[in-house]
Amino acid sequence: MPNYKLLATEYFGDKYWQRYTNYRFAAQDVVAPITLHELHRASLCLPLAFIQHGDGIRLAAVMGFQPGKNLLLDAQHQWRVDYIPACYRSYPFSMTTLPDGRSGVAVDVDSGLITEKNGTPLLDEQGKPTEDVSAVIRFLDQLESGRRVTNKACSVLQQHNLLVPWDLKVELVSGTLQIKGLLRVDEQRLNQLSAESLKQVQSNNGLMLAYCHLLSLQHVNLLRELAKTTPVSEDVKGLFEGQDDTLKFNF
Repeated sequence: MPNYKLLATEYFGDKYWQRYTNYRFAAQDVVAPITLHELHRASLCLPLAFIQHGDGIRLAAVMGFQPGKNLLLDAQHQWRVDYIPACYRSYPFSMTTLPDGRSGVAVDVDSGLITEKNGTPLLDEQGKPTEDVSAVIRFLDQLESGRRVTNKACSVLQQHNLLVPWDLKVELVSGTLQIKGLLRVDEQRLNQLSAESLKQVQSNNGLMLAYCHLLSLQHVNLLRELAKTTPVSEDVKGLFEGQDDTLKFNF
């Protein structure tokens, strides 16, 4: 479980950062947030779905069907597909919301990548982020901006009643599993939109999002094949329902 602390001199003034060499830290994730900035590449490799999160809808890549089992990582914790969600490329750094509502940068102190010596200094002598860390912060800012635009696009799809429950069934060694909590675009409803509604959806990036999502659904077959040899570890009926810890932090 990640343990994030705000990037500040008090804790990180004398700490160093080592870059990850594998994606073990993503091994227990079954969904990952996706933004419009990465939509085209992600849709060519990953099945994308919509998830109710709090009072809004979020776009996510689906990476598994059982809690704690990311099917897209191999035995060496490397990705099996050609696209890695952007949210993982800044690890162990992430954006967090401060008590006053502003955004701040946090670091997972249990990542094994923060050390007392060896690596890249996190902060300089004035307590400011070093050049390498500043580059990561700029990347995080871009991600945050992308998420806001993406969330708006998701909202317009919801407002036009284009999202419906995704009736997804998966064959496991122990039998058939029905996945609950995922949403998909109803293509028939999309095709029946009035010209005015279609324009509203298109002007908020919803049309591009809808078609890339529909294109991506073919990739669930890869997950099905990978899942066939995986025994069910526990009841996964409500896996995507509600707000799990991964969604709370990443979104």
